Amino acid sequence: MNRGLVNSLALTHRPFRQAVVFRWVRDTFGRISDDRDERARRVLEEAIELVQAAGLSQRDASAMVAHVYSRPPGDVRQEVGGLGITLLAFAHHREINADAEEVNEFLRVIDTPVSFFRKRQNAKAAAGIAGYVDVPMKRASDRG
Repeated sequence: MNRGLVNSLALTHRPFRQAVVFRWVRDTFGRISDDRDERARRVLEEAIELVQAAGLSQRDASAMVAHVYSRPPGDVRQEVGGLGITLLAFAHHREINADAEEVNEFLRVIDTPVSFFRKRQNAKAAAGIAGYVDVPMKRASDRG
């Protein structure tokens, strides 16, 4: 992929970034990338890592999980919007440019050898909290 084009579009065009990320996920992890539960677990993992980094206790996080699961499930599209709005408010409160950090993470991820992410995914699978990667561990597109 043309790195200059990716950088330019990644900085200004979120739908492009979203499509490139999903292509990267599919190329890196294989069929597990299409598993809805797997995608949900990864969102949950990132949300937990964020609140942990922000200093929220495991007790508070567990209490919130119990509270949310005590109610009926919401609509996925609306919840995606709610997650986005809440993240923007969180970032603003912390004086963080959410879009810039998303772009930075996007660029870091696509510059990291896929073998790093496959190894992490398979370690999660071995722990019973994820699915296994189902693509060959060494590919021409793997830079590491």
